[in-house]
Amino acid sequence: MSHIEERSRGAGPADALVEEMRHAVRTRTDPRHVPLELEILAESARNRSVAKFFQRADRAIHEKIEGVVEAIPSARGLSAAELEATIDVIVAMSDGLVFRAVGNPKMNKEEVGKVMQRVVRFLVEDRKS
Repeated sequence: MSHIEERSRGAGPADALVEEMRHAVRTRTDPRHVPLELEILAESARNRSVAKFFQRADRAIHEKIEGVVEAIPSARGLSAAELEATIDVIVAMSDGLVFRAVGNPKMNKEEVGKVMQRVVRFLVEDRKS
């Protein structure tokens, strides 16, 4: 999730995170990038050195998202475990797009992006549940 910090400066942090989902759908399903992402993941499963690199990159993404989520007033009451789980769900949705691009190359990216945006908004703003 690359542009999230920049977006959160212009819009509010929740809006920036929600908009990042639309960006994720475009980039994570790009047929020019999908094979490489899958290859990196496969090699990470086989090679401990590559896995460590992959995990460092994942941690950096996690920390960027964490900073944005912590800036959302309604998300400030999350416990450390809830915050971690919320970020893992957001990242899992983004990562899963790579698999969906292979499994359903004709998916309606516009609609998937809208649904992902609603899910993220629910995760970070709806604290009733």
